[in-house]
Amino acid sequence: MDISELFKKAISGSQYSGRFEYNKLLSYENEKKYNAIATGSDEEKSIILLFINGEIEGAAQIDEYGMLYGDSVIYNLDKTGFFELFVTDKRIADSLVSRMRVFNKKYLKPESVSPELQEIRNFSTKPSKVSVIVKKNDVPVQGLKIIMKKDNNLPLHDYTSSDGSAGFFLQGGDYLCSITEKDKTEHEIHLKLDGKETIFTINI
Repeated sequence: MDISELFKKAISGSQYSGRFEYNKLLSYENEKKYNAIATGSDEEKSIILLFINGEIEGAAQIDEYGMLYGDSVIYNLDKTGFFELFVTDKRIADSLVSRMRVFNKKYLKPESVSPELQEIRNFSTKPSKVSVIVKKNDVPVQGLKIIMKKDNNLPLHDYTSSDGSAGFFLQGGDYLCSITEKDKTEHEIHLKLDGKETIFTINI
């Protein structure tokens, strides 16, 4: 099992704690001292931060070229972005952080941001697992980039595995699902989520 699959498995068994702007995330974790996984993404990459007892101890970046770990991730960390926080077991956090440890922590310090960048949390609505299975001529397609966009929220992306599936944790609402093939051909599909665990099968 590769590390991206380990992250998915760890998150699926974790407790969702909210959506935070980076500075608010650090403050919240400093107060709660959680062992947790924080995930954020834009159209080009996904970022994973590992917290041990409220401190960032590990980082990973996943993009179309592969994965980066540790200090090489935090040097270019976007501190204006938002992260979904999932509280996990310390044993799981320790196991993951051993692969992606951060040593140069001075780059993790919060930055001053405008008051308009507010924390967005909704503890009454827990995101549900959403799977998107993509097929071509009824055959699952591996390696496609799937982007899920909702309003002005930060887009989330994943790549389809050997069974053609990509996975997300999303709240209910209307989403634009963008599928990019290896030859850069793009497909856009509007999906409506009802807040329950859902599987969408899309033929391109």
